[in-house]
Amino acid sequence: MKQQYVYGLAAILVVLGLGTFLYKWQVLGFPVTQNQERPVWTIESSISFDSGPGSIKANLLIPTLTPGFRMLKENSVSRGYGFSLNYGAGGREAQWAIRRADGPQTIYYRISVYEDPSSEESDTTPPFPPPPQINEPLKTAVEVILDDVREHSADTASFTTELLRRMNDPSPDPNVELILADADTRTELVNSMTTILAAARIPARVIRGFELRSRQSSAMPIAWLEVHDGVRWRYFNPTTGDEGLPDRYFIWSRGSQPLVNVEGGSNVQVSFAIRENQLDAIAIAEAEAVRRDATAFDF
Repeated sequence: MKQQYVYGLAAILVVLGLGTFLYKWQVLGFPVTQNQERPVWTIESSISFDSGPGSIKANLLIPTLTPGFRMLKENSVSRGYGFSLNYGAGGREAQWAIRRADGPQTIYYRISVYEDPSSEESDTTPPFPPPPQINEPLKTAVEVILDDVREHSADTASFTTELLRRMNDPSPDPNVELILADADTRTELVNSMTTILAAARIPARVIRGFELRSRQSSAMPIAWLEVHDGVRWRYFNPTTGDEGLPDRYFIWSRGSQPLVNVEGGSNVQVSFAIRENQLDAIAIAEAEAVRRDATAFDF
């Protein structure tokens, strides 16, 4: 009887030990061998502007959710400014405020991220967008294109692909030319697509982000199209219609709101710099354990 008790206790301890090992390995990301390193990208935004004199309030859209990535840390550098993190209409925002400032000003926001394939999109299902207010003759052009695209598509994904194909046709018809008359940039093209998709009652929004490469310094956000098919968000290249994001595409912001807004300032400029470093995998796993408040790490 005593021997069976010992065997049972040993089996329980083995299961607990293996369970803890697997949790720390698969969930928290602890390496199973020594001296493992993982790439970490630090993205720094710099906001420069001229001030009053007077009060200043600056808002910058910052990352919220990016499939395949997790945040390691974030911080701000600004002399004399109060700093807070908030949620606004465009998602997460960094906000700086000061009672009085005069002359050229520069404030910084920095975020470090690493790849995590287990990090998935968890955004809620959006409502159907209300029909946009479109004036003639643009309204008729949109209706003609939507009717034609419906005839050549079967679902939301194929509808979006067909629409983008027509928008990027080297020899567009007059309706497309009218719609894209004022779309001079990639972001303006995506905003036009979200308006057309809203007219078809399809939720869509512009996303802006960076392709994280091994060697790069300065960078500017690249616009992409995000469309909800009733189940999940899907991503499309606005200039080709191809579905899917580029490798290591890190989403910085969602929505058509300006990246930065400064009240009380003028000559506003925002720039981005990206740097890749190699960090000990254990340090990243410890940060993840702290984020999850994982007691198994202490154990």
